[in-house]
Amino acid sequence: MNVLSDSILIKFQPSTGKLEIHALYSDLKRPAVEIACDTRNGMSFEELSKFIGERIVILSPSLRKEYEDYLWSPDGSPPKKAPSEGR
Repeated sequence: MNVLSDSILIKFQPSTGKLEIHALYSDLKRPAVEIACDTRNGMSFEELSKFIGERIVILSPSLRKEYEDYLWSPDGSPPKKAPSEGR
């Protein structure tokens, strides 16, 4: 099952208070990530921004590959290879 996609949609559901991250063109029929209102309320703006950004990088195959050394390093040190030019 393919759950990754370089096309991502972020939706806020006012009826449930959930923030949803959808990996478009993947095999998932539901959001790849759901962030509940209670979870968001316990986070600062900086914490929530980092959390959402990390989920987007993890769901995007292109970004995931570019930053995989950083994402899975024990101390979160910068990637061993330089990010691609033109970003």
